[in-house]
Amino acid sequence: MPCSILNLNVQDILGSRVENIQGTLKKRKVNKDGILMGQEVINNLDNNANSNLPDYDYVKNQIKSGEGCNIAGTFQVNKVISK
Repeated sequence: MPCSILNLNVQDILGSRVENIQGTLKKRKVNKDGILMGQEVINNLDNNANSNLPDYDYVKNQIKSGEGCNIAGTFQVNKVISK
């Protein structure tokens, strides 16, 4: 799946849900063999996932070429108290 349409959602055991997690996540384009395509780092800094939708034809070409995405980094999660 291309980086341009990929985001990360997290839900804890209590049902709290955070969509389009940011943290220090970095997205890097990879080819169909999983090899990095340059060193461009893609960050989605806007928390509104629908505000920067990519062009349909652009995404269609990315999918057709087998482009993927490597995600690395950290993000904060809520601590759940146990018995």
